[in-house]
Amino acid sequence: MVESSSGSRSASPAVLAALRELQVEYGKVLPGVVEKLAGEVREAKGGGGAGLQGLRGQAHKLRGTSGSYGFLGVSEAAGRFEQAVLRALAAPGEDEWAAIEAAVEEIGVKAAEAAASVSQGGS
Repeated sequence: MVESSSGSRSASPAVLAALRELQVEYGKVLPGVVEKLAGEVREAKGGGGAGLQGLRGQAHKLRGTSGSYGFLGVSEAAGRFEQAVLRALAAPGEDEWAAIEAAVEEIGVKAAEAAASVSQGGS
């Protein structure tokens, strides 16, 4: 940590560079994470895989991890996905599955934007 003249603390340039590198690496794997999630949604809808409860856990993990890496759009979309899964757990039906599928599509769009942003030097 580096202390500024005002007494506030900020991360050192080395720490910031390391965090940036981690963000870039996560940005590279994020599209694959979303692709896997979409496949697991298809499996769960067909009655296989980890089911809705497994999807809920994955949504929660994606929400937290992507937010921690600074991909707030992905995190917010994963939150909407998690809420859709929770609604489906309470009352499964076609409308709930449509909401889950739409949320996964949104996560995919946000993940692609995030990956492009970090590959171009943004965040």
